[in-house]
Amino acid sequence: MLDIDKPAAWTPTKVQFLYRHRNSRYYVRTFAGGKEKWTSLKTSLLSVVKNRMKEHLDAAERQKSTGESVPAMGKLTFGEVTKTYRRQLQASEVRPNTKAYRDAGIKLVFKSWDGIADLNVRRITSKTVEDWLRRFEANAKPHVPRGVTAAARNSTGASATTIKCALDAVRQILDIAVVSGHLYANPARNVTVGEAARRMLKTVRRERAERGTVRLPTRPEFLQLVEAIREAGVADCRAAADYVQFVAFCGARKNEAAHVHWSDVDKVRGTIRLRVTKNGEERTVPMTGEMRQLVARMKAEQDNAGPTQGLLI
Repeated sequence: MLDIDKPAAWTPTKVQFLYRHRNSRYYVRTFAGGKEKWTSLKTSLLSVVKNRMKEHLDAAERQKSTGESVPAMGKLTFGEVTKTYRRQLQASEVRPNTKAYRDAGIKLVFKSWDGIADLNVRRITSKTVEDWLRRFEANAKPHVPRGVTAAARNSTGASATTIKCALDAVRQILDIAVVSGHLYANPARNVTVGEAARRMLKTVRRERAERGTVRLPTRPEFLQLVEAIREAGVADCRAAADYVQFVAFCGARKNEAAHVHWSDVDKVRGTIRLRVTKNGEERTVPMTGEMRQLVARMKAEQDNAGPTQGLLI
């Protein structure tokens, strides 16, 4: 707490709890545990101040509601709280795909943030999170899938999905530090971090758009492509052509199409049931006329196929 001997040196602003010192810097005035606390926001720019205030006000509010003092809680590293988060994640009832997504985010954080495992969570501020995000984008390397020698032409290693996945992991892990009392507020959820992430994602999407838009084939072009696959003269080329038509006609993902059985085809209602989906919830899609013709031909070619046999064998 600062000892204010000269009240005239401080000027209240129109923003509650915000004061300006005669040195032009702004301070936030908070109350917790029966004590008054003045904290420098280390800037003279009002536009920056409004974002930085939230972290300190949230901290004071948490201390008032819990009565706990963070210094008394002991040291907690990011690596330690990550272990707790992983245990809670595995014990939760979220879908397997969600668990895999969040686990991937954790791996991205540890891969891109040197020394994060041993860093005390109290040393993590909104500025350090912003700095990490900038390094993450600048140092990202294109992903090279298993079994191939080079990354995709448009791959940067820092897509909008990748950046969001990593930032979500930091936020969720630090939420546990807040709940346990080691942090008063989550710095990764600060307004400034959110704005930095939005600017970054906007840049990533713009750069991706500038690399060229995807042009879908016309109907004649699509049929020509299917026929070229069917007549390729290699093993399973006919099955590959059927697969391309199937996913195009029903909009199924690769894994969804692979798990469609003949029992999932309802000729009376004219629908196909997709049991294995991305979010774990099965859905039903209608069969178009072309899909009905495709399914009928495939059934004729698989005359002995049982109800539990896959369509795309």
